[in-house]
Amino acid sequence: LNFHVDVVFYGISNEYLFNFLEKCFNKKFIIIGDDPELNKCPCCSYLTLPERGQYDVCPICQWEDDGRSEDSIETYSTVNHSSLKDYRLLKLGKLSKEDIFYRKG
Repeated sequence: LNFHVDVVFYGISNEYLFNFLEKCFNKKFIIIGDDPELNKCPCCSYLTLPERGQYDVCPICQWEDDGRSEDSIETYSTVNHSSLKDYRLLKLGKLSKEDIFYRKG
């Protein structure tokens, strides 16, 4: 029986998806399409944002991207209720790197 299911995963590398599916189902899979072109989160530096400055929330560190430069880490961000520097100190130490499937920027 030949069939396929179209499923779209956003932000996951093809390599990670292939290995994950093979491990879960013990079968070979074909991954079609290119890895997504994502932008680096200014807080955690993972490639998670579809576009900078559009107030997207990073799925890893939960920083809401207000478009500020990484150079202004001590400037208070109203939407995040913190400066980038303080937010990094608060959040980044709690991240479990083995659970993160995004690439670093």
